[in-house]
Amino acid sequence: MASKPIPPRGRSLFRKYNYVKAVRSHQAAGLEVGGVEVTPDGTIRVLTKDATGHGSGSDLDNWMAKHDAPQT
Repeated sequence: MASKPIPPRGRSLFRKYNYVKAVRSHQAAGLEVGGVEVTPDGTIRVLTKDATGHGSGSDLDNWMAKHDAPQT
């Protein structure tokens, strides 16, 4: 059984320099980086912790922090 040939991917538009620049500029603005998305066309999207909805932990951790409950 012959395997299908892998199509060429083309030139990558992602550059580490652009990634680092985007993250550092968000941090310099005082935002906490919660994640980064890189699309195949080279678009870099930096997500803040508020935008990701995950904050610093799980939903239970966030609820406990809001209600001053002791964490175990």
